Amino acid sequence: MENIEGKEPMSSHNSYVFEKKNVSIETGDSLPLNYEDNKIVILPRDPRVVYTYWEINEQKKTQVREKFGRDIFKERPFTLRVYDVTNIDFNGLNAHYFFDIDLPSGANNWYINLNKEGTSCCVDIGLRVSEREFLILARSNIITLPEGKISDITDEEWMLVKGDFDKLMKLVGVENIGKSSITVKRKLFDEMKEIISVSSPGMSSLGIWNKPQTSGFWFIANAELTICGATQSDAILSVQGKEVNLKPDGTFSLRMALPDGCQEIPL
Repeated sequence: MENIEGKEPMSSHNSYVFEKKNVSIETGDSLPLNYEDNKIVILPRDPRVVYTYWEINEQKKTQVREKFGRDIFKERPFTLRVYDVTNIDFNGLNAHYFFDIDLPSGANNWYINLNKEGTSCCVDIGLRVSEREFLILARSNIITLPEGKISDITDEEWMLVKGDFDKLMKLVGVENIGKSSITVKRKLFDEMKEIISVSSPGMSSLGIWNKPQTSGFWFIANAELTICGATQSDAILSVQGKEVNLKPDGTFSLRMALPDGCQEIPL
């Protein structure tokens, strides 16, 4: 370990002079260059790009040299074969399409741009030993990249429609704001469905908008607010004058509908 002794500043500037005494550095064991695995792994980086890394062990290389010659790895570059396997049960032959990437000598990882969001893909690493034969050395896992857009999944259980917020709070009790028990959530959901079925002809079911039966122009817009934060665990927090329960670590979160009109939400 390194022993460094600090001395007082020599000027008015915020700087120090250090003396090193009995310097010794313990580096520990270094990481191995390889693990004698024969594998390739792919990971998603973003909706269009995957990252892959691999290792081909000496046992596999020896088998290849015995069959194709001792200089095969000098004559043929490692090649990544990238398959589009979106929505299919991939068996190695039924991909929608594939493309190859010839690798430079010594490479053991690569970024692959698929130029398409939401794609499922699989990658082989191997050698093109002839014009028609591709020798697979290892096959990766299959991953599906995310769609490059906001999720279509909405939290219907918490959606409120115009004018229902006050009714709902009276039905379930405003003292329940901030709690996250299953009982409270179920009660909120049940009461919300009842309100919507009675007072909201513009919706046929929870979270699904239908055009009102009118010949004129129409427009619907609602919003909800998520409030989260933290304070001292023994503090007392109120939102719009109603106490909110804090978690043991002092954090809190709650969601509130914002009905039409001007809203004041003091915390």
